[in-house]
Amino acid sequence: MRFGAAPEPAFSTTFSKTSMTDANTATPTLTIGDKTHPIDSLSDLAKAQLANLQIVDAEIQRLQQQLGIAQVARETFLATLQTEFAKLG
Repeated sequence: MRFGAAPEPAFSTTFSKTSMTDANTATPTLTIGDKTHPIDSLSDLAKAQLANLQIVDAEIQRLQQQLGIAQVARETFLATLQTEFAKLG
């Protein structure tokens, strides 16, 4: 099976515990490079772009899975064709 390599995400989200009110509450953060900021502190435009990146990354993953399925199907069709072709002598 041949599958395309997954793209390296341009960002990562991590969860850090808050110590102010409730030790069981996690604050979502966004890390890009070596900088980390709470997602709540991002502008509306930045939050929209983050959502867009997440949607696009999910779509890329879905398409890579579809490509893998298509590649396996192609290999199966080719193997069947080769078997039938060999019968012709």
